[in-house]
Amino acid sequence: MYRQLLCLFFLFFYHSVLVHSQCLKYEIAKTNEIRTLGELNRTLLSEAGCSLYFSVPWADTLPVVFSDGKMALNDVLIKTLNSSGLVFDEFWPGRIFIFPSSEKKAELKITYLDPANYEMGKTEVSSVNIGKETREGQDGQGKTLVIGRPGLRVRGENAVISGIVRSGATGEPVIGGVITVDDTKSPVTTDVNGAYSIPVKPGVHTIRFHSLGMNDLVISLQVYSDGRLDVQMEESVTELKDIVIVAERGKNITGLQMGIEKLDAKTIRQLPVLFGETDIMKAALLLPGVQTVGEGANGFNVRGGNTDQNLILLDGIPVYNTAHLFGFFSSFNPDIIRDFRLYKSSIPAEYGGRVSSVFDISARNGNRKKFSVAGGISPVTGKLVLESPLPGNKGSLLASFRTTYSDWLLKKIKVDALRNSKASFYDVFFKSNYDFNEKNNLSLSVYHSADAFQLHSDTSYAYRNTGASLFYQHRPNDRITLGLKVITSEYRYAISSSLQPVYAFNLFYNIHQNQVNGSISWVVSPAHLIRAGAEFNHYRLRPASRKPTGPESVIEQMIVPAEKAIESALFISDEWTISPRLTFYAGIRQTAFFGLGPKTAYTYEAGLPRNVFTIQDTLFYRKNELVKAYFKPEARLSLRYLLSPSLSLKAGYNRLTQYINMMSNTTAMSPTDTWKLCDNYLQPVTGNQYSFGIYADLAGHVYETSAEMYYRDLRHIIEYKGAARLLLNEHIETELLDGSGKAYGIELMVRKSSGKLNGWISYTYARILHRVTGTNANDQINRGKYFPANYDRPHDFTMATNYRFSRRISTSFTLVYSTGRPITFPVGKVVYENALIPVYSKRNEFRIPDQFRCDMSVNLDGNLRSRKLAHGSWSLSVYNLTGRYNVYSVYFVSTDKVIRGYRMSVFPRPIVTLSYNFRFQ
Repeated sequence: MYRQLLCLFFLFFYHSVLVHSQCLKYEIAKTNEIRTLGELNRTLLSEAGCSLYFSVPWADTLPVVFSDGKMALNDVLIKTLNSSGLVFDEFWPGRIFIFPSSEKKAELKITYLDPANYEMGKTEVSSVNIGKETREGQDGQGKTLVIGRPGLRVRGENAVISGIVRSGATGEPVIGGVITVDDTKSPVTTDVNGAYSIPVKPGVHTIRFHSLGMNDLVISLQVYSDGRLDVQMEESVTELKDIVIVAERGKNITGLQMGIEKLDAKTIRQLPVLFGETDIMKAALLLPGVQTVGEGANGFNVRGGNTDQNLILLDGIPVYNTAHLFGFFSSFNPDIIRDFRLYKSSIPAEYGGRVSSVFDISARNGNRKKFSVAGGISPVTGKLVLESPLPGNKGSLLASFRTTYSDWLLKKIKVDALRNSKASFYDVFFKSNYDFNEKNNLSLSVYHSADAFQLHSDTSYAYRNTGASLFYQHRPNDRITLGLKVITSEYRYAISSSLQPVYAFNLFYNIHQNQVNGSISWVVSPAHLIRAGAEFNHYRLRPASRKPTGPESVIEQMIVPAEKAIESALFISDEWTISPRLTFYAGIRQTAFFGLGPKTAYTYEAGLPRNVFTIQDTLFYRKNELVKAYFKPEARLSLRYLLSPSLSLKAGYNRLTQYINMMSNTTAMSPTDTWKLCDNYLQPVTGNQYSFGIYADLAGHVYETSAEMYYRDLRHIIEYKGAARLLLNEHIETELLDGSGKAYGIELMVRKSSGKLNGWISYTYARILHRVTGTNANDQINRGKYFPANYDRPHDFTMATNYRFSRRISTSFTLVYSTGRPITFPVGKVVYENALIPVYSKRNEFRIPDQFRCDMSVNLDGNLRSRKLAHGSWSLSVYNLTGRYNVYSVYFVSTDKVIRGYRMSVFPRPIVTLSYNFRFQ
């Protein structure tokens, strides 16, 4: 698969180079129809697909000079522009610009209209690049830029200006930049691609581009009709850079969707860390509505969902295991992360496959301007990131590598069980993006992570994630965007034991997912956006296979049959601003699931518990024969009503379906958990969420406040019988119980996004209750009554703050309190034939002690000189500052006919780490 992706990438690259060489070599014959520069451009556009860009007055005043016979375009332009003071260059394939020889190509600041578009009724204009010397109130040369064509002006109708805003330093998109026209109170913001679209009336206007940490751009425009305006913004070197928690400032009120949290890389890096390593997953746990079962646990729970009910994406790649080193680190290198969005409700129709949330991580693009090297060193990990522009500044490359050297640390510990253990991990990431022209671009992301550990016993464990995504985007015009994604993802693990040859074995597990999806976005008007698309997934699971190692082993070979399925979806959504106060979103996603053979299925006697003794018949399905099909529609609705510029109400409804589930009877996610597809007995999990929120900005948008309430019902969730055997079980349906659930709560949050002191405080009250009502007592839990889920933690309080003393020194502080999770205790005992049998309470009737932790860090950035070989920074962090003994689990041991309980804490003492990060460029 990777070879095919690379071949496709280089095929596109070769094609662009080929076009680049063909345009200037195209031969033109002298005719009476080509007398001026404008006529030459129209001929090139129709015959060769090439375009000339130049100032409008030259279209009819500059004669074309030919020799007898045919001439290459390169020679024609040399003769035509000779002694005119003009030069030409092909800035990108098929786009030849003509400009005064005194202009520097890299800092071109004149807008050049395409005369072919001007004559033929099109509206496309070239980009505008703002040089580094640009400051507020200047457009680089004091010129008024022309947008559109006078002949297309329609009285009374608005024109639409759209484009992309990029960083002048790195070429990356500027996300959350604010664009206003004539200082109106109706700004627009750039999206994740730096794109924007703003309506204006034809005439003379002033457009302002603003983004925190960058110089404002103010440009004068003469607008006739729709047109394009691409700009580059430069970083500010005078103002104090504040930490930006939410880039789209003001979206708290005006944004349509609710239940969305976003953190950017700068905010994540400022938070206190464990073992000196920034962790994107730990940062998410500081957000309201996001919880985990305990410190160091892998996975997280969102609004009543299980850990497997979160769709986690890295540049579109599904990641099945997000943890390194037992959950102490996430499997994502923080230095490659641009930002993440967590959708807790109001999930757009283009997302599906999980019923709880979508955790969409965006990796940043490499530096388009210059080569750079960055890295970091901590007591446990080391990392390195390389960035490089592609030729012509048309794209970039980014590559990262991170690994651990934790073995030496384990050897220093005096506990024998840990000193004799081994643990290691690494992860690799590569990303390349290339712009063929302003309408077509391609992006390739490749990700791989691997872990291996061996505890004091002889059993060793290894697991890994591997994935890649190829994304092609085409913009035929400023209103329509087409996208095509090809994605592959794989997760596998292996367990082996060889110390005792008689019991030596190897065990393997594998899940593979391939996906193709296409989408279209149509900006019907600045107040009306339609999205539609289709998605196709192919799953292949090898549940488990165990084989003996060597001739002496008595371990029996066992292979659980593989599973295969297809999941597809069609979706369409409509976002419509009905009035300045009212915005509405409606989406529908029709999903389909097809379980395929080969498969062996069992039928059981009706009315009796499912077990191996009640098997009635065996069914055999051939390869690719349909085993089971499900068709589930999903609705997505959102509404926002603006009461005032600083106060709004929002409501939403989501219906989601999940066709693949994780099999785990442990409290936290484990690397050896398995996944299972839906079949005749395991039905799709469905969830309906109803949400309502009130949002207010105070003190001139300095403080953002919100209160969100939600209710969610879940059907066909998985519960397990007591002591369920999930691994290497050909009759796994006999261990599963079909349940339902409900979750409800309220999330309160106050956030300050600017100033020296910034951060947020949040409180969440949430309940998650499950119920299993079977046809007989063996298929019931708590006699069919509701009981708390394993991750039900009603009260959760979080505070995360940062104070910046100067541009170099800052300190961060986090405080977390939450209710202890539920647990089932032994409440009695029975002695039978000299054996002690515990009698347990109702499911999850008791709770472990409440959790409390505060962390702190001090960050020191390098000196402020802009021109230096290396930029360095230090971070000193203290995790669990108060040294509180937070109980992770409580377990019981029977000895001498007495049941004794024990408590375990993962980090009972403060952990101090010092880390160093550097960057060369």
